[in-house]
Amino acid sequence: MIASWLAWVGLLGGAAMGLLGWWWGRYMIKGSRGLDERYLLAWQQARAKGWLCSLFAIFALFVALFLGLPLSAPVVLSILLMIHMLSWALFGVYYIIRS
Repeated sequence: MIASWLAWVGLLGGAAMGLLGWWWGRYMIKGSRGLDERYLLAWQQARAKGWLCSLFAIFALFVALFLGLPLSAPVVLSILLMIHMLSWALFGVYYIIRS
């Protein structure tokens, strides 16, 4: 019972902290006029690259499934979510620094 309760706290707390960090970052960058078209273009390109990484991960997971690796739905979804969010964040930081 406690493990289930802690899982809900981690899931909802992580989402709340992520939204709070996103809001705080946009609030701080707005003060220095950082929300311009370069910023929007960088995150648009990062989102596109993140989806390409997700498509590659889906292909790789299908290959692993066809080769006989036992994969359950929660494992596959968590792998896809991590790959998508990490690639989006890393490409976003890369394009922001590059611009």
